[in-house]
Amino acid sequence: MKTSRIVLALLVLAVLAGMAVYGQLLPASLSATEPASSTIQVDVQGAVQHPGLYELPYDARLEDAIEAAGGSNGDTKELNLAERLSDGQKITVPGADGGAASASTEEPSVSSKPASAPSAEPIPPSESSPSASKSPDVEKININTAGKEQLMELPGIGEVKAEAIIAYRESSGGFHAVEELLNVKGIGEKTLEKLKPLVSIE
Repeated sequence: MKTSRIVLALLVLAVLAGMAVYGQLLPASLSATEPASSTIQVDVQGAVQHPGLYELPYDARLEDAIEAAGGSNGDTKELNLAERLSDGQKITVPGADGGAASASTEEPSVSSKPASAPSAEPIPPSESSPSASKSPDVEKININTAGKEQLMELPGIGEVKAEAIIAYRESSGGFHAVEELLNVKGIGEKTLEKLKPLVSIE
């Protein structure tokens, strides 16, 4: 009986000793891991005052990184400022109006081009050509005496039709009425209506 009690006592002492050793080793292992991760390094870029690489505590948050970089001058609404950071993480803060600023600098260059284009585009002087065409309205062209170049000044009359008019009047002894232009090949009712106020037979 005494021997069994002694063995039991030794077992209890061994268990207690093992627990004591385990209790001493556990904190030691935890404390050994803490120094290795006591700080982290993060890369802060984008809309901050001082972009760059920053060393922060291992439990730092996104807001801490932005403050370390001098604060944000952009838009942080879409960011989770409470996000836990990890070693080697890159943080990019979006700009508040960075895109708008670049667009506004481009807009003047774009608007300056249209400004030069209208200066080259004003072509109201083209209306002076109708005024020039109105001068023949006053002086009607005699289709019995006009040459090819004169006839070609009439609307819808090109070189071929002008030659056809001359050929017809030579073969028929001249035009006796403006309506005889319908007998010329290539001249129809629409062309005749345009020519009536512009031509004469005398």
